[in-house]
Amino acid sequence: MLRRTFLGLLSLIGCKDEDMLLAQHGILGVPHGGDTTPDGKQVFVLMGDSIGRGNSTAAGTTPTAGTVYQWNASGSSVDQVGASDLLEVQAAGTTGSPWPRFGIDYYNATQKKATFVCTAIGGSAWYSNSAGDSWYTNGSLYSNAVTKTNNALAAMKLTRVKGVIIVLGINDAMGALGLDLTYLTSLITRINSDFFSPRIFVSIPDKDAATSAVQQRLFTLRVMIKSLSVTYNNVEVGGNIHSIRTWDSATYFQGDDVHLTFDGNELLGTMLARQADLANTNTYDKLARSIVCNMFTTLSSARESLINNFIVAQRAKGNIPLLDNFYLFKNSSVQNASVNWGFTADTGTATGATFNTNASLETDGSTNSIALHALTLNTNDTANYDSDHFEMVRIADNNAGAGVDGTMYGIRCTATGGLIDIAQTSSNTIYYRVSSLTTKTWSGGDTHFNSNTLYGTARKSGVNDLIKNGVVVDQQTIANLALGASLGGIRAGGRNNNGTIDSRLAIEFQAYASGKYTGFDILGFYNDLEILLAGW
Repeated sequence: MLRRTFLGLLSLIGCKDEDMLLAQHGILGVPHGGDTTPDGKQVFVLMGDSIGRGNSTAAGTTPTAGTVYQWNASGSSVDQVGASDLLEVQAAGTTGSPWPRFGIDYYNATQKKATFVCTAIGGSAWYSNSAGDSWYTNGSLYSNAVTKTNNALAAMKLTRVKGVIIVLGINDAMGALGLDLTYLTSLITRINSDFFSPRIFVSIPDKDAATSAVQQRLFTLRVMIKSLSVTYNNVEVGGNIHSIRTWDSATYFQGDDVHLTFDGNELLGTMLARQADLANTNTYDKLARSIVCNMFTTLSSARESLINNFIVAQRAKGNIPLLDNFYLFKNSSVQNASVNWGFTADTGTATGATFNTNASLETDGSTNSIALHALTLNTNDTANYDSDHFEMVRIADNNAGAGVDGTMYGIRCTATGGLIDIAQTSSNTIYYRVSSLTTKTWSGGDTHFNSNTLYGTARKSGVNDLIKNGVVVDQQTIANLALGASLGGIRAGGRNNNGTIDSRLAIEFQAYASGKYTGFDILGFYNDLEILLAGW
């Protein structure tokens, strides 16, 4: 009672939040405060599941003595992280985590000593029916995390954490409970309230050998996580496990297709440490920072600036919340080219395609076609795309030129759903086809796919738009066709003429984009893309 009265009096006389926390910890008047101790320690809170805690094939790289620390809750002490990884990893009977590597890289970049408060629990989810596994308000995990973190802050005489890292969602994806954005926003709101809105990095979950149902739920979760970064100024997409799987699942994923290997953990730790460092030091748009830090290899400062300028321009146009996918194939490595700047869906197969360094992704015109995008939708999401979706691809070079059969799909669905083709025929015609039933010659003026041109289709209610260089140049009116559970994208190569694939199209692609059509500034996007490509 006396303690609550004392805190109430402090509030009445105008004490700052940090002073209130110092008083709550019983250390008012001690000259630390802030988020950094005099010797450079900074607290990073780890929330999430077993991936966030650590469950690897080997302990992380051993940090140099005196550079990386952890909160020892049982001993109420700040201990160095040594050869056996975090204490919580040891207690769980597992062998390693991303956090030693994070600490090593963060110290090398900042000369600050990451001090981990690990509250991640294996098997946990954004929402679970079990209180011991749920980070939602029905669970006990968050309150336990607050207590543990506040104890560490009090012992270190700090008032703020440097950051919160959330690696969570794979158990939601593999479960059967409903997925609700409220589960995610609730956790962010509570963190902001209890810890003065710290920088929060939320990882994108993935599973290597995922079933269709799990893929659908993963897509839903990725869209929700991305929306957190749009809604909350202090939330960033960080640690894209989806990209790690795309780069090399055999090297970076364990046999259970869920947990990371030693190499996978090292990569995740490096990605997150760089993002935490840049969040301190640069002025990039936070989505641009997420893209830069989730690349496989480090980009030049000039290319980082191009990314930032492009993202800033899209945000100003209102395109960011609507852009589901963006791939820049004109890139320095095939791994970088596979990074989805929209952080949502998955790329399709690349059979019959060749990556040309700093140039394009090229179909060979003779083998199998390439699916540049394959998006599997949850049942609840499908309706959102039935009458509101666009797909665009920027062609660097149509090697085949005129007179060669080929189809470039704009929106391609299951056999029972509707699809839109953009096709080039041997008779030098570009046409539409919807559900392989209705063919309409395009009146846009081109007889074949031109080089250095952006082509696209957009699906609206009863109308399909054909887009060239950001401008609608033709339309086709059709009956609404409901999408199936699987929504495909641009697929270059096979000419699908009433079900027959008999020829291929050799094209060099530089970029691909898809998203919600209503409200998207297509022309502005095209102009900004041309600036990005020219500077790259």
